[in-house]
Amino acid sequence: MDGRTRRVALAAAFVVLGSRYGLGQVAPAVGFEVVSLRQSPPGTMSNLTPPEGSRVHEAGISLTILIQLAFGVERDQVRGPEWLDSQMYDLNATTQGGVSLTRQQMMPLLQQMLTERLKLTWHHETKDVPGYGLLVAKGGAKLEASTGATEGSGNYILSNEIRLQSASMLSFAAALRIPLHQPVIDKTGLTGEFHINLSYAPEGSEDSTLPSIFKAIEEQLGLKLQAQRVPVEVVVVDHVERQPTEN
Repeated sequence: MDGRTRRVALAAAFVVLGSRYGLGQVAPAVGFEVVSLRQSPPGTMSNLTPPEGSRVHEAGISLTILIQLAFGVERDQVRGPEWLDSQMYDLNATTQGGVSLTRQQMMPLLQQMLTERLKLTWHHETKDVPGYGLLVAKGGAKLEASTGATEGSGNYILSNEIRLQSASMLSFAAALRIPLHQPVIDKTGLTGEFHINLSYAPEGSEDSTLPSIFKAIEEQLGLKLQAQRVPVEVVVVDHVERQPTEN
């Protein structure tokens, strides 16, 4: 996985693990007290960290990724000029009073920052794209219901494993998008939250003893994936400037 691909994958993981997936966000009562957004100098090492807490520090990341973090979407849900992927930025911001925010609460602040500093304007569209439906397999689901005792801990998405604690089927479907590289829509009809532990062969692996992700989902979880067209909401960039305005 090259550097750019890894940054995109990390941004996608931040979206899945840090929010409940949705373009509409409610602004918190605080904003950024200090914001520095600059074009990255040549040779800047990329540093992508979860935008949460009281500080945001990103270095050498594209405007596409900043939009992903601001709207809670993935790479293929951002439409705009090609340079969005090539122009890199450094972002340092601190919340008012050092108030700690979740990634979801941070989204409207990032949107406001992009609007003010890069004159970003956008609109939303819904597109039907190739993807998968997540359904209950024949024989029924094999899922461990969550007790809530470990909610929010031990979540990760790796090349050969997904672990989610206290996750809804909507969240699991969103997580599957990362290894599958296509959107997944929940059609299980299952409510509540579950502990998900899924192990599968990494993409492109020929010597792994693990099953494919499709077979693993059916054998380990009692679910299945069915290819279908999936409606996806996208952020369409109408206007954005390369050079940030002064602080």
